[in-house]
Amino acid sequence: MQHLSIHGTELAYKVVGRGEPCLVMHGGLGFDHTMLHPGLDRLADTCQLVYYDHRGHGQSGRPPLDTLTWEQLAHDAEGLRRHRGYQRICIIAHSIGAFPALEYALRYPQSLPNRSFAQCPARVSSQLVDFRHLGDHTHAPDAFEQSGD
Repeated sequence: MQHLSIHGTELAYKVVGRGEPCLVMHGGLGFDHTMLHPGLDRLADTCQLVYYDHRGHGQSGRPPLDTLTWEQLAHDAEGLRRHRGYQRICIIAHSIGAFPALEYALRYPQSLPNRSFAQCPARVSSQLVDFRHLGDHTHAPDAFEQSGD
């Protein structure tokens, strides 16, 4: 694993494959990249997979718990993209990893070549998040439920 010092912590990451860069966001609190690696490696012929452990997970650093926010996880992902020198990066997110992926799409749409999300487990109140600025190329009508809040 390689390590990147960023935003007050260390991110552990591993790059597998060649082709279009793709950031792999693992799911579950307490899990790490090994829940998806080496399973996704069969994509390595067409994608350069960047597996990494979110802050506070796996081999990444243990920063203060109040820094474990969707916003900060999105900033970390953007920092990793920049560190690797990628102009744009696609994202594969599993389970709870969809939350920082969605936050990333909201904050860094210019860094994504494709902003389509399908079957994300997110339950988002329409009053909390406004996805309209992502444009017509985002098609996920059944991916978001209105929570009624």
